[in-house]
This record gives sequence, C-alpha cells and structure tokens, in this order.
Amino acid sequence: MKIIAVMLLCVVSITSLAISLNTSAHSALPHGSAMIAMSQHDSEPVIDARAKSTSNNPSSSKLHIAIVEYPPYEFSYIDQDGKLQFDGVSVTLVKEVFRRLNQTFELQTLPWSRALKLLKEGKIDGLFEVLSRPERLAYADFTQEVLMQEVVMLFVTEDSEITFTGELSSLADYQFGMRKDFSYGPYFDTAVEQKVIKHVTADVESTPLLLKLCTGDIDILVAEKDTIHYVEKEVKALQSSSLRRCKNIKRLEQAVQSTPTYMAFSKQSDIKHVRDRFDQVLRQMKQDGSYQKIIDEWKRANLDK
Repeated sequence: MKIIAVMLLCVVSITSLAISLNTSAHSALPHGSAMIAMSQHDSEPVIDARAKSTSNNPSSSKLHIAIVEYPPYEFSYIDQDGKLQFDGVSVTLVKEVFRRLNQTFELQTLPWSRALKLLKEGKIDGLFEVLSRPERLAYADFTQEVLMQEVVMLFVTEDSEITFTGELSSLADYQFGMRKDFSYGPYFDTAVEQKVIKHVTADVESTPLLLKLCTGDIDILVAEKDTIHYVEKEVKALQSSSLRRCKNIKRLEQAVQSTPTYMAFSKQSDIKHVRDRFDQVLRQMKQDGSYQKIIDEWKRANLDK
C-alpha cells in the first residue's frame, strides 16, 4: 500500500507539472520550432509539453504532427493574447478529421527539410501537404484520399515579357527560384532533375525568393497559386529603404501542373490504423459535403476580401 501511495503521489506531481506549463516549447523540440496541443474537448488550443503516449488506442495516443509555413494551407501566428495559433485551410480540414476521430494531437512548425527528416526518423508522427514521391514511400504511410489539390504556377514581375505555354523547356535559360526540398509535381521535378531547368536558386522560405524576384536576382518564381497572396504582403511590409519598392508580381496564366497532396504518417510510428481511419473520415467528409464547405468558408473569410 505504501508503494502504491508513493506511485500515486508521483503521478499527481507529474500531472501538476504538466498543467503548469504554458507557452514554453517542448525541450525535445528542434530549435526554432513551435508546438501546440489540440484537444477536441477544449474550446481553445492549449500549450502542452507532455510526453506522447505509447498506447495503440488512437483516441488516447497523442500524435505529434508538423506543418510548414505555407499559407493559405498551413501557417502559424501569435494572437492578440500572445498565444501561438495555427490556421490555414488544410489545418482546418485536419482538425475536423481528428475531431471526428476523437484523436488528440499536437502541432508544431518546422522547416520543410527538417520536417521530412524527422518524419523519416519517427520523431514526428505526421506531416501534411505532402506530395507522394517514390523516395518518401520508403518512410511514410500516405493516405489514399487526397487532402488538397495544389496548382503549381509561375510568377514574374509586372514588367516581365516571359510567357509560358506549358513547355518548361522554353524557359531553360531563365533563373528559377524554388523552395528547398519541395516537390512541385512530377513535371517540374523531372525538368529540374534532367537539367531541362538548368538555373535554380533554392531557399527554405518563400519570402527571400520573392525578394530575389523583386530585385531581379531570379527571373521566375515557382509556387502554388495562392501562396503568393500572403508572401507578397509580407515582402511589402519587410521592404528596406535600399529596396524602396518591390515591383508588383503577376501570375502567368498557364499552370505548370495540378498535383494532389496527402497526409503522411511516419512508418516508424507504426500507426497505419490511424492512417486508415483518417482516410475513412476524410472520404466521409467529401461525401457528406463538409469537406468542400470547410474549404469554401475558409477561403471566403480569408482570401475573398
């Protein structure tokens, strides 16, 4: 009985310590990342630094899910109360799927290359807005249902005479900007791998690439059609006196490719059962109309202003 009492006292002490944590980041997180716990029973997200459960019960095992800064699909921000929040159309969809599954999870923001590395190592359980590529199938269990369909397009400055009719080979002499380790679909990826696109500047973030487009260091920026809406506003806010003015950016009419993106779970986490249930609920949401309703309502509130 004395041993049991000591064990109970330890559990209470650990629980009290977990509750007392507020906005501090998890000590095991990579430097610069942000994490927030999403409880489907709380009215608002709360910061949590408790260890992940090893239970195979999806509703009781908290998942560690990563996103990248990729608006309008997924991004983080600090609200007026100084609390870290996550938003985006894909974030909203994933939250609803996990809510229906009664699945607790934590979100954190990571650079894309690091997120892929940690997914491969099993240090995070999931990542979304991921294109399925052969090398990723070795370490990630992808959903069968498409999470979002992304349209990859090309962006140039307002005074550019560059045109695109669908043949990337016609743009071989131009300097492209793209995010490091991003996939832009088989057509563009293959063009880069086979040196059809010979001149590439890569960066982990979109903002520096857009600045390079403004200043003429690159000729063409490849990006998803809606992400530029957010990044261009950020660039204008960050303009230095030496830059003075960023030229307006225009989107070329012809899309490079429309590509499906998925939810990917780490094979190291051994949670195919969660992947399968995620697929089932996402499929149901598409059938009952709630999937498209979430997308339409989010875009009306955030993009169509």
